[in-house]
Amino acid sequence: MARLNIIFCVILVAIAGYSVSWSEVGLLPTIGLAFLGLFLADIHSGFYHFIFDHFEFKFFKPFNEQHEMFQLHHQDPMEICQGTIDERLMLSILSGTYPTLLLLPFVENLYLHQLFFWFILLATFTQQCHSWAHEIRPPRIIKMLQRLKLVTTRLMHGIHHIPPYTKNYAIVTGWSNVFLNPFFDWLGPKLLKSYGKIIENHE
Repeated sequence: MARLNIIFCVILVAIAGYSVSWSEVGLLPTIGLAFLGLFLADIHSGFYHFIFDHFEFKFFKPFNEQHEMFQLHHQDPMEICQGTIDERLMLSILSGTYPTLLLLPFVENLYLHQLFFWFILLATFTQQCHSWAHEIRPPRIIKMLQRLKLVTTRLMHGIHHIPPYTKNYAIVTGWSNVFLNPFFDWLGPKLLKSYGKIIENHE
């Protein structure tokens, strides 16, 4: 089922890419929009991680399963590396790719349309980047991207797994953690006190 959903998502993303006016936007703006899309995907991953770390979704089973998975992940951080890439992509597709694809037909501005495309494409790899951040020996190309700070590193993400587990939620590149950390320090206690769940110390 996960593989069929991924194939369907690939087809939709391909259609979205085909709908982008690449020649009208130009090469340099395209490169800039790709990096901006990567930054937005990282911000999205931070909010995604924070929400599923701390909040239950009993009214929607697929989301609640992700919440339970994140709770277990803090007990056994290496468990994420044991799943399949299909499973990890499917988690990101449900929480980010599909919702954004629904908005794309209504975006008429050429630059904004391309930005949405880059965000959709890159946010799809949120949980896969998360897995690579836990792998002791990630693929060589990923190791190179980590050195270039284009994919979050084991060292950077490892900070999130130090009690009280409230830092470095962003799991694509980690660029946005410098902004998100103080934001979640301010917002987190307010929300968690009333609605959320504090992650237990598993040390």
